Amino acid sequence: MGEKPIKQQFRGTAIIETSDGILMNAMNRGKFLLPGGAAKRRKGESRIEAVVREVREEMGIHAFCAIELFTFEPGPHPKLNFQDHHRVFYMRARGIPKPRHEVKHIGWYKPGMTEIDGRGISGIHIAIIEKYREMREANPKLFEVLDGYEVRD
Repeated sequence: MGEKPIKQQFRGTAIIETSDGILMNAMNRGKFLLPGGAAKRRKGESRIEAVVREVREEMGIHAFCAIELFTFEPGPHPKLNFQDHHRVFYMRARGIPKPRHEVKHIGWYKPGMTEIDGRGISGIHIAIIEKYREMREANPKLFEVLDGYEVRD
């Protein structure tokens, strides 16, 4: 018998940094993850469209600025037979995040944390955050501009 092919999942993943830390969410029993989700490729949805949609649906906040930072492709998940391909976006959003739909918990990550409110944080998502922190440190002027961007009514 041949092995089952590994399911490829193409995700938009958001870095939303606030004064409280980097916004994360968790399902009922899962670890904390960065917000985002899989693009509906059959419907022609891009990963930036997916991450904007997911942030709105799952936490009720609205993106007003998003810029692609990098891609992140960890190896296949050994037990679940899938591999995520993250396209990571730095996002500014307005609104107060609240758990909605399948998201049951909201939390904020700060460097060095391994859990939030007693719930673990995905190692893959910590690695994404570390790559973001390195990029932010290497490009302070870029993030100074992005952090200063405000939505105007």
